[in-house]
Amino acid sequence: GYSFLEIILAKIALTSGGAYLISGGQAATPVTPSGITSLSQVSSGAALLQPVVMGSDVAYLQARGTSVRSLSYSFQVDSYQGSDISALSAHLLEGQSIVQWAWAEAPHKLLWSVRGDGVMLSLAYIREQEVYGWSRHDTQGQFVSVASIPESGEDAVYVVTRRVINGGWHYLTERMASRAMGANPAL
Repeated sequence: GYSFLEIILAKIALTSGGAYLISGGQAATPVTPSGITSLSQVSSGAALLQPVVMGSDVAYLQARGTSVRSLSYSFQVDSYQGSDISALSAHLLEGQSIVQWAWAEAPHKLLWSVRGDGVMLSLAYIREQEVYGWSRHDTQGQFVSVASIPESGEDAVYVVTRRVINGGWHYLTERMASRAMGANPAL
């Protein structure tokens, strides 16, 4: 087993074949070119999309692009465990894949995801409460990109959209309305 200190010093490597715990091999030993060990954690590999840290968990797109998985450390089994957090909403990914995403921690713990067809998905994710649910968001045009930026006590969500204006396609940078309760949505 690993101690808490070893977990902090270790790194997770996601490959198309699975997730591996990378460490220096001994307690409090750094990873070096001559001193490195890897232990398989889960066999569900990752796609090329950058994983997203959601609190103490990591979300990643499964290698085939058909599901979103979370990876979190379990003290009960002394290893990282993965779970499919898109299984109950698999229809939202069917025939599509996520091309970009951003985590907005405050105020509602939401993972905003852009699909390849320009549709936006959001995932409410609170592992300690066993809450996770997906929503679909459409717009007049297409979502192209998403980013989350800390602003005034919340994570503001910015998107790049592609819209038809005066007969031609235009790219626009837009900010979603504040998600904080009681906030003025016009700001």
